[in-house]
Amino acid sequence: MKNNKGFTLIEILAVVVIIAVLALTAIPNVNRLIESSRKKNFISDAKTYINVFRNGIAAREYMTVDESICSIPKSGYYSAIQLNQLDLENGTAKSPWGYEYSGYVVIINKETSTAPIGSNKVGIIEYYFIGHDTGQNGIFNLVKESDLSTKDVVNISALNEKNTKNETIIPNIQAHKPIKGFHYDTICKSN
Repeated sequence: MKNNKGFTLIEILAVVVIIAVLALTAIPNVNRLIESSRKKNFISDAKTYINVFRNGIAAREYMTVDESICSIPKSGYYSAIQLNQLDLENGTAKSPWGYEYSGYVVIINKETSTAPIGSNKVGIIEYYFIGHDTGQNGIFNLVKESDLSTKDVVNISALNEKNTKNETIIPNIQAHKPIKGFHYDTICKSN
């Protein structure tokens, strides 16, 4: 009588092939889940930055470049603050990819019939976010707070492949160029 205590070569190869097939299908799914989670965290961080700026404006915590209090801009105007000027208590200074943030939170006072352009009256106040990390992951167009979604979070190299005209994607807020339909008011900074 023969004593069989091992596996045949065919059985071992079959197990290796099954494991390889499972790995090939599982790894891309895991990578997609990780990327999706990072994008959701990025949106959460963007909303945190917006809320910190909103609360800071209300508490009069920020100054303009000419040392006056940064407040809601005039009707038809916008103000902005760099992300590195916002004091975050929870330490959101690094993106979900582990890089430093760069960008702006923008407050726009839209004119209305009761708040004509240039007046100090409050029209419709909207907050926008534009920002990325030093790894070039982020939101590269102004996006209204209520419209922020994971589909807005991209890697700049992917955007550059789609941008065949070589246009500047990121508006130069620091250079005080107007946002379409609005006038520049000020850049805010921390006290």
